[in-house]
Amino acid sequence: MVDASSSSAQEIRREIDRIRIMILELKIALISAGMETYAPLENCAQIRITWDRVPRATGYQLYRDGKLIYEGRSREIINTNLTPGKEYRYLVYGTYGGERGEPSEIKTLRAPNVCPPKAPKLFSEPDPCGGNITIFWEDERDANIYELYRGNRKIYEGALTQYVDTGLTPNRNYQYTIRAGNKGGWGERTSPVTFTSSGVCAPTAPEASYVIPGILEKGKEGDMRISLRATPSDNVRIRSQRANQSIASFSLSSRYSDMAITRIDFYFDARVWNYLEEASLVYNGRVVAREPITEDSLTRTADGNYRIRFQNFQILVREGRSETLTLRVNTKEFTGSRPVYIKTFLENNSIRAIDGAKVWHLVPRSGGGEDGNFQRTFYIE
Repeated sequence: MVDASSSSAQEIRREIDRIRIMILELKIALISAGMETYAPLENCAQIRITWDRVPRATGYQLYRDGKLIYEGRSREIINTNLTPGKEYRYLVYGTYGGERGEPSEIKTLRAPNVCPPKAPKLFSEPDPCGGNITIFWEDERDANIYELYRGNRKIYEGALTQYVDTGLTPNRNYQYTIRAGNKGGWGERTSPVTFTSSGVCAPTAPEASYVIPGILEKGKEGDMRISLRATPSDNVRIRSQRANQSIASFSLSSRYSDMAITRIDFYFDARVWNYLEEASLVYNGRVVAREPITEDSLTRTADGNYRIRFQNFQILVREGRSETLTLRVNTKEFTGSRPVYIKTFLENNSIRAIDGAKVWHLVPRSGGGEDGNFQRTFYIE
């Protein structure tokens, strides 16, 4: 005879085992469903498609794998939302008054195996004065190039993560956006961010000292070069009471990365505030910085010369290119015998720049000084 209590206990254990198996099967099903639902292959790659002009065509139709993806007058599109590393077949037709012409050859293109990077957040730091905004952003891990816009105007493209926007109206709001790129294409631009330019500069007191050579790291990553241009020649003639007169021009180049110049010191061997009213830096035809010339705005050096410092600006020297920097002056009306001869020059380490690897550079490394390789004599008539 079977004990009823023993039989009941066995039934309970079997039911518990059955429930455990059901729970285990449900967990496996949920894990499988989760893998399918939450881990799809991201369609984020881009391919830039261009094609030649078709004579007499009034429009174009572009097909990808047999599907029409573009119709219009342009001969270039960015095909987005593609699977990284996947091949696609493209075909284009020219259209004539609604009729389609002969097809092009089929072009097979492989999407890049990386996605475009996300755009970094924009920040600003206060500039002392002068209508400037210093904008910076963090390095995006997958990005190797950035585009910065003020409104709809692109103001910077390169690998650096800082830009000084100069020549703005003081105490005015400006909107900026940025996007990042890599070999997978360009990411989306950020929403506009508003920053305020710095105010009008008050009169400045003379500085007590200047940068000690070697205080910044003299890196070799960007390998910046500077040379004095053949023109204008020595003994440059300028006129009294004239503006925007060039007294020296220099060639700047960088071999291995973009360089951002953030400060430049020029020296004079005379009390130039008696003859000059203002000095300006012109980079590739554009004025990037201005400084008044007064007794208080120049710093006397230990050897009896006078230094004028340009800062709170930024000029970009592109990798592999040679750019032109010119020093211009406005002259005063003065009495006394003429001509007046004045020498301007660069000392060693007069120019401070930062490269794409965030390494600071001081140039020229040698050849500076009153009788060095980077000096010009001008005279005022």
